[in-house]
Amino acid sequence: MENHKYESDKIIQELREKHKTELSEIYEENHSLQLRVEEQRDRDTVRQVRRDLEEYKKRYSDCNLEVCELRKERDALKLEKNDLIIKQAKEIEDERNLRRIQNTEGEKLKFRVKCLEDDLQKQQLKADKRA
Repeated sequence: MENHKYESDKIIQELREKHKTELSEIYEENHSLQLRVEEQRDRDTVRQVRRDLEEYKKRYSDCNLEVCELRKERDALKLEKNDLIIKQAKEIEDERNLRRIQNTEGEKLKFRVKCLEDDLQKQQLKADKRA
C-alpha cells in the first residue's frame, strides 16, 4: 500500500514538474507569438498565432484535467488505505476481545474444577469417616 502511494506521489510530482515546464514553454511561446503579432501585421500570421494559442490553451486545460484526476485517484487511495487500517484495527480488537473472553471462561472453568475437586475430597473424607 505504501509502495503504491509512493508511486502515485512520484507520478504526481513528475506530472507537476512536466506541467511547470510545459507552462513555462507555453508562456514563452505565447510571449513570442504576441511579439510576432505586434511586429507583423500579416493576417495569416495572426491567424496562425491564434490557432497556436488555442492549441496551447487546450493543452494547458488537458494537463490541468489530468492533474485533477490524479489528485482524485490519490485521495481515493488514501481513503481506501484508511478504511483498510480501520478494518484491520477492528479485527485486531475483536481478536483481543475474543481472547479475553476465552481466558475468562478458562479461569471460570478452572475455578469450577477446583471447587468440584474440593467437594469430591470432602465427600471422600465423609465416606471414609463413615466406613
